[in-house]
Order: sequence, then C-alpha cells, then structure tokens
Amino acid sequence: MSKPDDTGPDHLADYGLLLRRRWRIVAAGLLLGAVVGFVTMRVVPPTYEATTNVLVLPTGVPGTTGNVAGGRTQDAINLDTEAQLVTSASVSNPAGELMHSRETGADLAERVEITVPPNSAVLSITYSDNTPAKAARGARAFAKSYLTNRKATAERQADQRAESLDRQRGRLQKKLKRLNEDIATLPEGTERDLAGAEKRSLTSQISDLGEKLTPLQDPSVDPGRVITDAAPPTEPSQPVPILFLVSGAALGLLAGLFLAVLRDKNDHRIRDARDVTSLLDLPVLADIELPEGTSVWTNLLPSKSGAAQEIRQLQHVITGGAGARRTVLVTSASIGPATQLLAANLTASLARSGKQVIHVCADFGSEAGTRMLGLRNAPGLAEVLLESRPVDTVTQVAPGNARIHLLAPGLRTGDAGDLPNDRLSMLVGLLANRYDHVVIEAPTTTVTADAQAWAQHSDVAVLAVQRLHTLREDALDAVNQMELVGCEVLGLVVLPRHKKNDDHSVPPERYPHSSTHPVAAPPSQHRAQRRAAQPPTQPQQPAVDEPEQQPVMRDAGRSG
Repeated sequence: MSKPDDTGPDHLADYGLLLRRRWRIVAAGLLLGAVVGFVTMRVVPPTYEATTNVLVLPTGVPGTTGNVAGGRTQDAINLDTEAQLVTSASVSNPAGELMHSRETGADLAERVEITVPPNSAVLSITYSDNTPAKAARGARAFAKSYLTNRKATAERQADQRAESLDRQRGRLQKKLKRLNEDIATLPEGTERDLAGAEKRSLTSQISDLGEKLTPLQDPSVDPGRVITDAAPPTEPSQPVPILFLVSGAALGLLAGLFLAVLRDKNDHRIRDARDVTSLLDLPVLADIELPEGTSVWTNLLPSKSGAAQEIRQLQHVITGGAGARRTVLVTSASIGPATQLLAANLTASLARSGKQVIHVCADFGSEAGTRMLGLRNAPGLAEVLLESRPVDTVTQVAPGNARIHLLAPGLRTGDAGDLPNDRLSMLVGLLANRYDHVVIEAPTTTVTADAQAWAQHSDVAVLAVQRLHTLREDALDAVNQMELVGCEVLGLVVLPRHKKNDDHSVPPERYPHSSTHPVAAPPSQHRAQRRAAQPPTQPQQPAVDEPEQQPVMRDAGRSG
C-alpha cells in the first residue's frame, strides 16, 4: 500500500496537467503582472535623452599626443582617456555652471553616458533628464565644457613645454658665451680647434631649441568641434512601455506558476485516475465521465452511454474473475451520491446480463439508491436486523426488471444501532444462496464503521472516489479499513464531483450512530471514531423484550 504523495509534480507531463488544473491562477498572475507593469510605467517619471557628437582632433601642440604606452588605441588621440575626461570634475563642474544647475558636478556626471562609434574619432555625449529641454541643454553643456577644458589643457601644456625649452636654451647660451670668451684667449692649435667644434655644437643645439620654441610661444590649439548638436527629444527613453509590460507579465507569470504549484501541493483531493494509481497499489476499474444534461445523480445511467459501458466493464470484472465474487460491497471515501450511483447502476448492469441480483441498501442515511431503482423506502433492512420482519416480506422487486430485487433501508433505521455481526453474517449468507449476486450499498467510510462491518461478510469491495472531492487520506484509510477485516478491494471507480443540488444524501448527523461531520475534524479523528464505533466481534444477544427470530423465515433456493 502506498502513502499519500505530497511531493507535487515530478515529470514534465505532470506540470502540463498542473497547468490545466490551475490555469486560472496562472492566468490571474499573468494578468496581474501586466497590470502592475502598466501602473509602474505610468508612475515612473519619464526620462529624456539628448546626444551631442563631438569630433576630437589633435590639439596641434608638439609633444602632446594624448596617448599612452600600451593603450587600447594607438592613434594620435586615445579616445578611452578622452571619454573618462568628459565625466571628470574638471568638465562636470564647469558644465553645471553653464547649465545654471544647483546639483554637484558628480551628480550631473552620473547622468552622462559616453560612447565611441567604431573606427571613428567621435565622442557621443548623451545626457538624461526629466524634460527634453534639460536633456538637450545638459548634452550641449558637457560638450562645450569638454572642448573648453581640452583647449585649456593643451595651451597649458604648450606653455609648460615652452618654459622648459626656454630654460634649456638659456643654459646653452650661457655656456656658449663662456666658451667664446675662452676661445678668444686660446692660441692657435689643437685646443683652439676643439673649442671651436664645441662652439659649433652648442650653436646647433640652440638653433634647434629655437625652432621648437617658436610654435609653442603662440600655439594654435584646435581641440575639436561639435558635429551634431543636441536637439530636444520628442519621446522619452524611459519608461519603455513594451519593456515594462513584458517584464510585469513575466514576473506575474512566475508568481502565478509558483502559487499554482503551491496550491496544487497543498490540495489533498484526488484529481484524476493518475492520482489513484500513484497513491494506491490498486487498479482503476472505471474512470467515469457522466453525460451532460441528464439527472444522472438521481436516475440510472442510459444503457448506451459511455458511463454505462464503464459500469458494464466493471460488471464483467466481477462476473468473469477467478473465484467467487457474488457478494460485492460498494462504498465511497467521501460524503456524496457516488456510492448510490455506482451501486444502483452496477445492480442494473448485473441484471441486464441475466443475473438474479439483490440490492441491499445498507446506507441508512440515504434513500437515493432505492429511488434510482424505481422503488420507494419501506420496511426493509432495519426491520430485518431488528428481527421484527422476515426478509421475505420486505424484499421488493424493481418495476420493469424482475431480476432486480431490493432490500430498502427500512423505516426503523434510527433504532438499528450498531450492526450485530451474527445477524449480518446470517443475512448475507442466506441472500448469497438465494441470488446470483448481492450488491451491498454501504455508507461512506468517513462517517461510520458500517462499511467495515459489512466488509467482513463480503467477497470483494469496490471503492468509489470523486474527482476534486475525495481526499487522498480518506481514500487510503477506506482501503485500509477493508483490508483490516480481510475483504479484498477489487479496485476503485473514479467519478466526477457532484454539484450541491445533486447530493440527495442525508447529512451525517442523521446517521443512527454517527454524530460527527467528517469535514469538521481531521482524518485521524475520524479513524479513531470509526474504531470506537466498530461492531463487536462477538454476536450480540437480542433484546429481552423482543422475541428471538431469524432474519429470514426459510432458506429458499435461488429464484429464477
């Protein structure tokens, strides 16, 4: 026997079934996520972006290429370095002054994004703000501040280099002056010739320094120029409607899937035949879908319907199996009309196959089975068990089919009390000798222990469960009840969930010896109540004020 499976879906096919069962939760999550995305899109303030493209040119100052050794670019200008300079304090602070902004340069720089198009000497300066005008003004300000800073930096570098060259030339000129004085005092000869050669070298160096110094004294610096000025954008760059809607829908879908899995895992109801086979080591004898538009919970199924054919297959299992399967107990693991529907239709199917069948309405809380077979409640099983009427006098014959015999619940069900084991054994034995099959319609196992009492005297039991109604724990407990008294559970029949107005059974508190509604207490409490209500193993003695008599007056042979 398996145990309840609370692990949830394990295979891909299980997730497909989960989506079919919980599609409303998933769809609600998807819709809610899309709505949240839409609301967020409307709440988030718009952001506008404007871009200024700046062509960066060499400054024209000798010795200042702007590149570094080992840099990513090997051109005259290192655009990676220039891109970093755009967001530096030396550029962002003057840009803030141009914009007349009260924000710090660091805050303004956070709104700037620099990109370098491939194979170009262009910097794309993009500035974002909450209005189109501010975005365009910011992009222009940063571009202007960058070019101004680049020009000032180049001029400063030119001045510094000019000063350095001028100092070098001054030192050489002083050295040349002293050398000239020395040459004037030297006589003709080798020493004078060497001094003349040194003089020529110093003169050449001074001339070279002068050539380098001339362009630095009045430099013509060209830092670059704006090739595309920023224009106020016509649409915001953020929020992007499709992005917010898709993101919200995706998050809602994930949340819906999570809630669907969680809801499915915490749902202990039997959902389909797959749940039965995974829960119990028992076959599904029939998976019934009831026809639409008919009162199937109060009348017999149409003989040509698919549901009736499922019952017919069950009938073949009972009549064609090995061993004696003449006494069949039908019960269910949940409150509802499932037992009456299955038992009455099984009785009708057995009768249509030519068998003499007696239908025992052992569920004192419902008369639905009696009505389905076209009969009414009258003195019956309760009177037989109380030994006030012999079974011959209370057995009814169904109209239209003489092979169907019925033992109604009776009129004194409130006096029946606990079922006496000896009388049940004698009654079932006599009925089994008289008829081909005995179908016992027992009450649900979640309310009373009567089904277990009848199971002791039955050959096989058939358990009815309802989709999205029967709890897995109750189905497992029902099978255990049958097996504990040695009754073979032939299998389970899966039925759909009934509507409230289709349940014509009597509430649990109307049962003679059951006062607890199964929904109001946990399964463990029901099991304790059923063990307490289990009939004694020793036969009860009849009441002293009633004459002792047998359930039947005579042991007649089978009819028909």
